[in-house]
Amino acid sequence: MSLLVCLAAIAQNQHRANVKSQIDKWGLCRTVAITKKGGAVAITQTNAYTASGIPKAMEKALKRANEKGYQIDDVVLTDKGSWLVLYANNGVDCGKVPKNLENQLRALNKAGEKITSVTFNDAGEWIVVTATKAVCSYDIYDWIADGGQKYGKLLTAHITGNGLAMRFERGYKFDGVVPEALKDRLKSTKIDVYRIKFWSDGTYFFADRKGNYSYKL
Repeated sequence: MSLLVCLAAIAQNQHRANVKSQIDKWGLCRTVAITKKGGAVAITQTNAYTASGIPKAMEKALKRANEKGYQIDDVVLTDKGSWLVLYANNGVDCGKVPKNLENQLRALNKAGEKITSVTFNDAGEWIVVTATKAVCSYDIYDWIADGGQKYGKLLTAHITGNGLAMRFERGYKFDGVVPEALKDRLKSTKIDVYRIKFWSDGTYFFADRKGNYSYKL
């Protein structure tokens, strides 16, 4: 392993460790965004946030939402530095996201549509979940409809480069590579899960709306 690769791995591990330590101090956490190669961020139930190694523009967006008293609903961050802050039901600040996703989010914001979940990967794939529908960059609508028939309303979604998890009112649907440890933990948890995050290294995080959480980070 080269020195540069080794130093990058150490920095990434430190970013994740910094955020994990703060989550443990809080005791409650509603959502996180963690990369394999870069920064990490987490939002607590009081709307406070902790971040390490994230883009400066993203940190400014978090600070701005926090200072204005906006509820920070979710955060997204990829290894290539694309990021998004979802706040106040449908407010969006973002950087380096796919243009068609940004246009879709602006249209939903203008229409006053409540956005519950935004997820995207570095391959340009994305999914937006609102209070009334899901909009996707690729055709998985029948798959989502099947989940709706079985488990009720779609609440949130999360994608990686090769995996997908969706939380419906009464259950979950998975596709691709999703950690088995996450699936097992979801079966046994007493948390009323709302938001799910996972990564290809087998780590995961999930939480309810109040910030009760479980993780393997």
